[in-house]
Amino acid sequence: MKTNWVIALPTAAVLLLSSPAVLGQGTSAREQALAQCQQDYPYAQEVMRVWQLGASKEDLLKWANNDEERVFMVESAFQQPRFTSGQYQLQAISDFGDWYLSQCKVLANRK
Repeated sequence: MKTNWVIALPTAAVLLLSSPAVLGQGTSAREQALAQCQQDYPYAQEVMRVWQLGASKEDLLKWANNDEERVFMVESAFQQPRFTSGQYQLQAISDFGDWYLSQCKVLANRK
């Protein structure tokens, strides 16, 4: 049985990534890029959120199940500083969006 990590996403991140603007109805290039990224690599947000909650690298690599793109996301996440609980949530979401976009660009360039 595959664990659905999306359940662990914070409400604000879900709202940000599923808002009409992010889903392609907005005009921002960043919002459109996030929407495309979410469509192409939906598990990236799962990896980052579960990692932020303290999942071990070994647990996430088991979840990745040798899928090259998922393993890449896991390895990349563990190179980032974890957000502390004292950080503002909006800053954490912005940082996540930047990470998400950068990783999607790398994966897209590999194809």
